[in-house]
Amino acid sequence: MLLVALGALSVVHFREMSSTAPTTSFQVFPPDKATVVDYPTISPDGRRLAFVATVEGQTRLWVRPFDSLAAQLPRKGTPREDRRRSDEAQGALARSSPRL
Repeated sequence: MLLVALGALSVVHFREMSSTAPTTSFQVFPPDKATVVDYPTISPDGRRLAFVATVEGQTRLWVRPFDSLAAQLPRKGTPREDRRRSDEAQGALARSSPRL
């Protein structure tokens, strides 16, 4: 009796479909004249792809929104704005870190 129950349970178990997420594939073309493209990373909100590319000897961070076909250099603020953003990011990181 136990063997019959185990047999029926194994049939049900092996017939179950695996719950895998659908796979999406697409191509991301590098910027024009790029010689090296490395470190592709998806943004936390899943709307952009960031990567490092070397174009005409300069290695920079590029960002490509998924709803666009073109990668762009991130908008750069003034040095004062960049420093303020950096200070704010470091403060946020410090606040989110667990204290020991």
